[in-house]
Amino acid sequence: MDRDFLIDLFSDFGPVTIRPMFSGFGISTDGINFAMALRAGLYFPRRRPDHSAIRSRGIEAVSVPDPGQDRHGQVILAIASEAF
Repeated sequence: MDRDFLIDLFSDFGPVTIRPMFSGFGISTDGINFAMALRAGLYFPRRRPDHSAIRSRGIEAVSVPDPGQDRHGQVILAIASEAF
């Protein structure tokens, strides 16, 4: 996913800022990061996991260890780049 593709993909949300982050891009609007794009796909934080609804849409929920959170860590929604 390149920068122009991401700008077009999120254009319905209004102006977005795409900045290099790690090996991909951080995506933000109004100064708030809401997604990360890597070669493997897009990643969105999810506060309340509902794995059955997520899986039925073909989206993988990944639990990322976070020392500042409870023992389960933060849940991230991962959408594979092949979906685009």
